[in-house]
Amino acid sequence: MWPFRRRATQTATAATLSIDPAMGDPTAAALRAALRQRDWPTARDLLTPITDPDDHAYYLGVAGNVSGVQDWIGEWIDAEPRSTLPLLVRGVHAVYWAWEARGGARASQTRQEQFREFRKRLTLAENCLDEVADRDRDDTTARTFLVTSARGR
Repeated sequence: MWPFRRRATQTATAATLSIDPAMGDPTAAALRAALRQRDWPTARDLLTPITDPDDHAYYLGVAGNVSGVQDWIGEWIDAEPRSTLPLLVRGVHAVYWAWEARGGARASQTRQEQFREFRKRLTLAENCLDEVADRDRDDTTARTFLVTSARGR
């Protein structure tokens, strides 16, 4: 008899984990809330004072991972055509959005339609991020997410 046999009456229960996408950071939580509510002026006001490159990349990553941004980000870009910030948010979001289309399966288990949508969204991301990098040579966040996009290509 095998010593580690599970008794028939035992059942495995999965613990329900709740993961805070803002990682307990009040600014990140406020940014996520603003973007979910399509409140780009608040998002702009939260992102603009961040000058540390690592913090900037972190908060843009938070912004990029908010569902639905692609549906309204054009409003912000139209309202502030000279600002690179809305383009940066769109580009970073498109990187996350592309990986969402691709899914987490192995390449051999990913459908061609998923790859087509993945590439289309990565192209959008790269176009936005390239424009930000061209317009603001000191923006390291755009370059950071261009590397992530290139890994997908």
